[in-house]
Amino acid sequence: MSDNVLIVGGSGFIGSNIYKNLQLNTKIYSLTRNSENTKDGSIYLEDFSCVDSLTSIIKDYEIDQILYCIGFAHYKNESDVDPNYHISLLKIFIEISKDTCIKKFFFFSSVNVYGSSYGKSLCEDDFCQPSDITGIFKLKCENLLLEEFNNFPISIIILRLPIVYGKGSKGFVGKIFNILNKNLPLIWFSSVNYKSFISIHNLVDFIKLAINHDKEIVGIYNLSDNQDVTLDFFLKLYSKFSNSTSLLFFVNEKYVNFIFKIFNREELFNKLSLGYVLNTNKVKSDFSWYPRYKVGESVSLLFNDS
Repeated sequence: MSDNVLIVGGSGFIGSNIYKNLQLNTKIYSLTRNSENTKDGSIYLEDFSCVDSLTSIIKDYEIDQILYCIGFAHYKNESDVDPNYHISLLKIFIEISKDTCIKKFFFFSSVNVYGSSYGKSLCEDDFCQPSDITGIFKLKCENLLLEEFNNFPISIIILRLPIVYGKGSKGFVGKIFNILNKNLPLIWFSSVNYKSFISIHNLVDFIKLAINHDKEIVGIYNLSDNQDVTLDFFLKLYSKFSNSTSLLFFVNEKYVNFIFKIFNREELFNKLSLGYVLNTNKVKSDFSWYPRYKVGESVSLLFNDS
């Protein structure tokens, strides 16, 4: 008999895509605070910090696995973020998971935990020194999970993700997609620095495998498409498959850097321009998982999804 799975944060980009793609073959439920985004299998709860309500949901629906997709990577302003609240919320889910004997807990982390380790291949055991609020928060969450569940009979799977792309992508890449979709001109820069990406299709494919993985496992895993490309190549692919008529102007990156400096977004420019490659040997070894789709296939799927 298959396990019952609960997505926490099911109305977000990652959570909603996992739910959409797994609901036909998995007993999966989506916990959301968005009352306008409820659907079959969705559970609306206004206050995620209500321990009694959460415990009742997990017991009533006989939840075995939790996919914790809550984050704040795409808030418009850092001042809107309360990291202490998010840490407290995770602690609540940890304690409930212990009390209800959850079998498996997935946490979606970020490549940001590595900090400014640009221009190198990144492994899970590399020293982490995050420099932005997302990286700092995610690393605290990772450490909290590993500490609180230490010697506890539960699988903890922490996924360090690079840029996740798909239909409805968030963040800066999503904004660039919108520019191309509207056939507006885009000024960007040519780069020789390769970056790791992961398509939502490959991420969902891994989740399908991992929720059915029958061995208890505790670990941190880099995930990517395993086909690293430059950002300008990626944008050209998107433009090609979207049939966008946008004019792409590639200029010297120092001019684009100057524009980012004007708007005090130099850190974002560094993340976009400098290369980082995720070493994914560990996930291949422990799960025998290889990305199902190449980058070109994944981008083309954005325009074939129903």
